[in-house]
Amino acid sequence: MVLFTFGQSNSANHGVGKYQPEHQVYNYFEGRLYPSSDPLIGATGYGASVWNRLADKLIDEKITTKVTLVPIGVGGVEIAAWAKGGYLYDKLTQTIAQLKEQGLIPDYILWHQVSFQIWRID
Repeated sequence: MVLFTFGQSNSANHGVGKYQPEHQVYNYFEGRLYPSSDPLIGATGYGASVWNRLADKLIDEKITTKVTLVPIGVGGVEIAAWAKGGYLYDKLTQTIAQLKEQGLIPDYILWHQVSFQIWRID
């Protein structure tokens, strides 16, 4: 199973509690596969993400036997940055093109975004 992951915050290694997968979990980055562990190669932070835990859970539940993660998350980024004209659009489209060239088709595209708004009530 191939999971293409992006967004911000915990998708980008900005979580707490680094995790080492127990099963066959791989981290795809720039055309190569690496054994996966936090922090994921390809995302911006230096902490933990949700994806290694999810990968182990999918294997534990016998949904798949191995998982390849393709992380490109960026901490603190707004959604518009990934859209055409945004500063991360090229990163998104180049990663997709590279995956296509190598015949690696994501089974799922997973997005993680946390947004907070503070409203002042007078």
